[in-house]
Order: sequence, then C-alpha cells, then structure tokens
Amino acid sequence: MVNKMNLIEEVAGFLCVSPDEVKDVVKKFSRRYVKYKVPKKSGGTRVILHPCKEIKAVQHAINMVLLKNLPVHKIAYAYVPGKISPLKKSAEKHVDFRYTLEPVPKHFPGVGRHGLIAAFRALSTP
Repeated sequence: MVNKMNLIEEVAGFLCVSPDEVKDVVKKFSRRYVKYKVPKKSGGTRVILHPCKEIKAVQHAINMVLLKNLPVHKIAYAYVPGKISPLKKSAEKHVDFRYTLEPVPKHFPGVGRHGLIAAFRALSTP
C-alpha cells in the first residue's frame, strides 16, 4: 500500500517536480477547474468540470504510480498496455462488411454513418 507521503514523492518524481509543487497543485484543486455546460440531446444541460493541465498531469501521475502497485482485474482494458478492447476486436471482425447493424448508431447517436465507416477503415489500416 502506498502511503500519502510516498505517493506525493513518487508523483513528484514521475513529473520531475518537487513534492512541494505537487502539494501546491493538490491544495488548489477546486480552483483549477473550468466549469461549463453543454446541451444534451435529450434536453437540459450537462455540467463539465475541465481540469487545468497541472491537475491533469498530477492525475495521470497518480494513476501511473498507483497502477504499478495495484492488481488490474482481468477484464479491464483501460490503461493496460497491449490489451485490445472487446469493442475494437468486434469492429475489426466487421471491417470488410458493406453494412453494419444498428447498435452502434443507436447507442452512440453522435457517431453517424460516415464516422462509423471512417472508424472501420482506420482500424483496417496498419
């Protein structure tokens, strides 16, 4: 288990900054997000809290430092080098088909027909 001080030191080492700089970013977390709203297709708005680049760097470093110390579940695909997601595997099997079934556009309305075709073509090129 990583204790708080070791984590700060490891994150600082990962980022090549001092532990005091990491602590300074962490202390000001709540003031370092840009808040904005985006419209939802179903109506209403969604609030987005976008972190500044320093927070993103600290979050990434924490993730990398913690991942090396924690077991990753066998069905996890995010942040695991060399693992291909089941969605990508499925898409690769269907790349040569002229038509696709409705599930992708149905569940991902932002993905239109042309975007889907472009994604499949991109997957088929080495």
